Amino acid sequence: YAGDLDRFYTPLSTEQMDALLAHIVYNPESHNETLSFTVTNASLFELPGGAAGIAATAELGNQGYDLNTDPKATGDSFYYWGWKDQDGHGNRNRWALASELRMPVLASLNLSVAARYDQFRISGRQQGKLTYSAGLEWRPVESLLVRGSYGTAFRAPELHHLYAGKGSVDSGGIDYYRCATEQPDVPFDECDFSDEGFQLDRSGDLTLKPETSTSWTAGLVWSPTPELDFSLDWYNIEMRNQTQSLSVNKILQDEYDCRLGIDEDPASQFCADTIARVVRSNVDNHIASVHGGYVNIGMERTSGLDASANYRLDTRFGLFRFTANYTRVSTHERRDAPDAALV
Repeated sequence: YAGDLDRFYTPLSTEQMDALLAHIVYNPESHNETLSFTVTNASLFELPGGAAGIAATAELGNQGYDLNTDPKATGDSFYYWGWKDQDGHGNRNRWALASELRMPVLASLNLSVAARYDQFRISGRQQGKLTYSAGLEWRPVESLLVRGSYGTAFRAPELHHLYAGKGSVDSGGIDYYRCATEQPDVPFDECDFSDEGFQLDRSGDLTLKPETSTSWTAGLVWSPTPELDFSLDWYNIEMRNQTQSLSVNKILQDEYDCRLGIDEDPASQFCADTIARVVRSNVDNHIASVHGGYVNIGMERTSGLDASANYRLDTRFGLFRFTANYTRVSTHERRDAPDAALV
């Protein structure tokens, strides 16, 4: 193309620059309205260790948001090339009932139990869950506390993960599948397909499930003096259906694993969903686009040990606190779908 070099090197006028520039304005709004009723009774009935107390709560609420994204950022725009931002708006109603009971069974033994039911109404669908917990504290001697707990939890998906509109951006990554099948003797980062360009699409998903979890802890606290205490706790937490945003690299790695049957069952639903996220050309098999967004992962589980030491030194110059903490993660594993491999 033989361009006019005089025009190419001629500075733009202020009017021409103004015609090329624009303000992209977002006006996001959100609300979280809750009406709550609570009743308490600190002396519900008597036990050998003292009076049992109870608290109960009822809640009604509405949550909503609207990104109000500038239209210039959500469509084919003169101002952006290869990028389309997400819009999103939606709301949901919810209600909940909860109660907690604390019982001093003995002077040295306390027991607490709690239960809660939450229900969300989202675009004509209902998501509800009963959760509960229990805790135990036993003090065999004045300086030693033995404690333990077990509980379940429930969390509805975030509104934007449900209602986000479709957006896209120019992206890229390693085409692990083509590298492995067309250049098997070349490392991935040196393969001819190690820097492929394609479009990444993202959007919300109204079919997302709520996140749930179970956890238990057991431990003790020892206070040999009023100024010094040590604690040691073992924890075990398992989370299911966590919502996560898929990374491009993770999608391409999973596609490679699924297509070649590496640590994954190609006939699984996980592999069917993963392969469908990578759209390839029928001509040369290059990646045309990748569909990202939000998904529920199958399970994540972790366990480990927490330890701490605290010392308080009261002087005429003030109170000084010294703390040391130690955490050891014993296990940490996850499964990206109910039928995916455990990693």
